[in-house]
Amino acid sequence: MNFLFFFIECYVAVLLFRLIMTQQELTFNSIGKIIARLTNPIFAIKGKSKADTDPLIPLFIALLTLAFGLLISVTGGSLFYIIIAFQKMLKFLATFFIISVFLGAMASPTTGAFPLYFYRLGNIFVKPARKILPLKGNLIVIPAVIIVMVLFIAINSALVLLSVILDGANFNIVGIIWKNFLLFLTCIVDIMGYMSGAVIIRALLSWVSPDPRNMIVQFIFYVTEPILAPLRKVIPPIGMLDLSAFVAIFGLMIAQQFLRQLIASMQGFL
Repeated sequence: MNFLFFFIECYVAVLLFRLIMTQQELTFNSIGKIIARLTNPIFAIKGKSKADTDPLIPLFIALLTLAFGLLISVTGGSLFYIIIAFQKMLKFLATFFIISVFLGAMASPTTGAFPLYFYRLGNIFVKPARKILPLKGNLIVIPAVIIVMVLFIAINSALVLLSVILDGANFNIVGIIWKNFLLFLTCIVDIMGYMSGAVIIRALLSWVSPDPRNMIVQFIFYVTEPILAPLRKVIPPIGMLDLSAFVAIFGLMIAQQFLRQLIASMQGFL
């Protein structure tokens, strides 16, 4: 079931990219063409413009999550698995938008198409953050991530509360909110793991002279360069060996393990 949900997550990511792309990009852009090929069978409705079908995307994501929840509830023997499915989707969306906020903050006219798309996705939360706190530069990512966190905790707490009420059990609302805050921190742990994987791929690519025009190669370089570039200033390469990647992987693993232990130690606070 986890494998199936992974494919659902991938398709939801594709849908979110479709949401922020223009019709022209879906028609002529190389990335847009791939997105269109995967989504047009559902959302290219005759007589309807992209602006007409875009509002259907969140509804489709909800229905897709519901269908997955119903499937696992049949095998698991409980309708509570539907709520679990929505919680899994919510965690994925929180992680996805945190990544989008950070990657979008690094976008510039010279970084290519991928950063532009992440910039648009991140703007879903950056724009309201600027209205609340008009911070300059990339500091705006902090309130933007806080908005993601607040929404995650609020919606997930509501789902947990619903399941507890349906079960007829007692509940502690403060405890529910606290546990969902800790669950949000696990999104950061996951992101550190993804970053470690990206740096490892970057290190491996450095040995095979990849095509710099390849979209995947460009994306890996774009994601990892903000981590590796500052390290190279402190740790220069030794011949052909770039030690910055090893230091980055080691640092991310330590930070990831520290945050895991911190979350575990905070479980019993409330």
